[in-house]
Amino acid sequence: PSLLRKMDDDPPEKEVDDFYFKQLEKVRIGDPGPAVNHRCSLLCVSSFYGLTFVGCKEGVHIFQTALLGIKTNANSVAELSSVDHVTVPCASPPLHVSLSSDGLTLCVVCVRDKRLTCLFFDTRVVFSKELGTKEPFSSLPLAGNDA
Repeated sequence: PSLLRKMDDDPPEKEVDDFYFKQLEKVRIGDPGPAVNHRCSLLCVSSFYGLTFVGCKEGVHIFQTALLGIKTNANSVAELSSVDHVTVPCASPPLHVSLSSDGLTLCVVCVRDKRLTCLFFDTRVVFSKELGTKEPFSSLPLAGNDA
């Protein structure tokens, strides 16, 4: 038996003209920094642990996702400076923040010792307030990429 399906088995394609995204909430994490002149990804979410990771100039802020849904009123911007969060400091502002597919490993790309470096953190450890330091369990300098 073939593992590939025949084209005849595929459902018919539909045109979807009325699909749109609706903004549910505006959230300000911190003061806006200088404009970024390159593409980067500074936001990721772990559905399994209910955490949201945001790259900021101080490092990575980690919030409980449920707290982001708190609405102040319909026309205002929610300020998260007073919301309980954990900050993972980095040597420089992060250029990229991402999670592994299982949500256990947080990867932060930043400049360290004048080189682009991937820092790897255990997501369970960095959000815990009982465990003191928020040091990466591993780091990987990106070869040939002097910052």
